[in-house]
Amino acid sequence: MVVIYLLVIVFFVGRSLSTSSSSSSPKPLSSLFHTRAAQIAAGFAFAPVFVASTNSIISKKKCGSSCQGGACSCGVVSSVAAADSLYYNPRNERIYDTRRRSYLPAHPEDFLIKELENKKVVIVGEVHSNPCHHHVEFEIVKALKPDAIGLECFYRQHQIALDRFIFVHGDMGILKKETAWQQTWGFDLNFYAKLFNYAAKNKIRLVGLNVPYDVARLVGQSGLASLPLSLVALLPEMDLSVAKHKQAFLSAIGGDNSHGPEGGSSLDHFYEAQVLWDEYMAESAAKYISKYPQNTLLVIAGVGHIKGRVGMPDRVQKRTGQVPFVIVPQQVKWDDEFNLPDVAIPPGPDEAEWIWFTEPALA
Repeated sequence: MVVIYLLVIVFFVGRSLSTSSSSSSPKPLSSLFHTRAAQIAAGFAFAPVFVASTNSIISKKKCGSSCQGGACSCGVVSSVAAADSLYYNPRNERIYDTRRRSYLPAHPEDFLIKELENKKVVIVGEVHSNPCHHHVEFEIVKALKPDAIGLECFYRQHQIALDRFIFVHGDMGILKKETAWQQTWGFDLNFYAKLFNYAAKNKIRLVGLNVPYDVARLVGQSGLASLPLSLVALLPEMDLSVAKHKQAFLSAIGGDNSHGPEGGSSLDHFYEAQVLWDEYMAESAAKYISKYPQNTLLVIAGVGHIKGRVGMPDRVQKRTGQVPFVIVPQQVKWDDEFNLPDVAIPPGPDEAEWIWFTEPALA
């Protein structure tokens, strides 16, 4: 039963809990306490190791079944000069404005700045391996021209490496090595390379938001109460009492409020890990906002962290007093007669400001 819980939580957070390419067995929890977790949370264990420049061409490849509902293709090359020439175009897409209950053309450059009404934080969701969602993000980046992009796919402790990529070398191969991408995130870098290249070309800072995975895994296995005080002191303040968030978590994993096997509390521990993810990323975003209050921050994170405005959006608001503008991408069937998403009742304002609909796949 514990294994089942551990697998289903992957769906909610929008990423695999096993991103490492290593086939070795996990280290025992005791060794994590003493050799990694506290150092990682403090930001020491992932200090970047700078390496010489490498040939940073990322080979073109098919995305295949990773686009929901059918085959898609994508290819990216890490050359900054080539970034604008590579694009992924859904045939049909529309933005749904939940407050006005109306559809907009999928041209955020015509609407987004006006819609923000001086808001400085925009949060966009993604399914990490979905090229349609990465298309949406790139369109928003070009329209918004943010000062910084906060990313779930990087740890807060990766910031030195991220700044070197944007402001020093612009080499994707170096970025991949200095952030240990394959071990710390694991999704195909091709999904993100176009956005990263655009950011480097335009000197848009990338901000690492996420908690190191070993820390979240430790909480998911043993719970917050088992952590040593030295590690707890490095973690953000956590609110486990948000009923809407807890219910969304339980619904996503098909669980209830019962405990795990043998009188334990495995499900509670997994929820604590989920809250830690959200709180840590919200704190990272809030730190940037506090330091640069006049800047615009675009946050990109898994849809499970932002849907219904709970997870990150409400926690960012609590920390900063700013109400984020939330955008949720969705792939749906398309009504060819009306050239609109085939949706009986679109989501309301409680879900997000915008729902960006695309069809499931290219024909």
